Amino acid sequence: MGRILVFVLCLVGCVFGAELAITSINANQKEIVVKFNRNAKFSDVELFENNGDTYQKIYNIKAKLQTKELDLKESICDFVEVRGVGNRTRIVFVNKDMVELKGYINGRTMRFAKQEAKAKQVVVVVDAGHGGKDGGTVGHGFVEKGITLGVALKVGERLEKLGHKVLYTRTKDKFVTLDERAKFANAKRADLFLSIHVNAVGREERASVVSGVQTYFLSRSDSARSVNAVNLENKDHVSGLNKFTRSNFFSSFNREKILASNKLAIDVQLQILERMAAFREFETVDGGVREGPFFVLAGVNMPAVLIEMGYITHEEEAKFLMNEKYRNFLADGIANGVEQYIKKNM
Repeated sequence: MGRILVFVLCLVGCVFGAELAITSINANQKEIVVKFNRNAKFSDVELFENNGDTYQKIYNIKAKLQTKELDLKESICDFVEVRGVGNRTRIVFVNKDMVELKGYINGRTMRFAKQEAKAKQVVVVVDAGHGGKDGGTVGHGFVEKGITLGVALKVGERLEKLGHKVLYTRTKDKFVTLDERAKFANAKRADLFLSIHVNAVGREERASVVSGVQTYFLSRSDSARSVNAVNLENKDHVSGLNKFTRSNFFSSFNREKILASNKLAIDVQLQILERMAAFREFETVDGGVREGPFFVLAGVNMPAVLIEMGYITHEEEAKFLMNEKYRNFLADGIANGVEQYIKKNM
């Protein structure tokens, strides 16, 4: 009995005293699994991090690499390097999307998995242009205020499905001043502001040739390309602004907000064009990302863009603006653009 006990104790001592070694490393889309020849401890692992333009995490494990079967094709990272040097193993993870990784030790197994950060709930104010006594632009029997409301509600639905909180400046045919829209967004401490509109040209001879989607952001002066849209959207409101509102309008031009709004405009415009490319019935014209001193954008404290979804004065484009499928594609593009901006900047 004594000999058996001594043998067992020696066996246990050999197992627990054996040099730590990695016997296998495998990966799938959810995790990377490292297996040891015996129980490992956190003291066996040294960790280094380097977060520059990409997320990099380095684990130095006090364990000899015994396996040559490294199946890391379906990895959780953009890049994984495993290198054995003597009685140590170095594992390097690189993620371009900056998703953090965590390593967990449980006995003979160490698992590496992404730590998906809880998505921030972004508050987005969706502003349907015009409404009530202010019908907006008119063309080919259609009125702007109904088109903007329909698309605004669709955009809001999509953003809510993405997990964001959506507030509307109007949900029915109601007149709301530019000042009231801005004050509403500021009072709700919104993170982003989207103002949705439809464009028009005044000269009849140009109506059949001018079409396309544009996304605008705030600037001090309107360029030659944006002067028409600026005049249309600021019309009927400028004369009614009081001294305080005018002062707020000019003081709101700060560089940080303008740069953020520019980024948002680029993402929205690109995603609209990408989504509309799938709408075969009509070829959407890229009107570009433009800038101008829109009162509704200047009054808000957060990044803001104004989207001109097309020209109601262009016969074919006007018909499509009233087409349910077309408006669904537009709403998809706008929501996708907002989501892209949020992922990259918030």
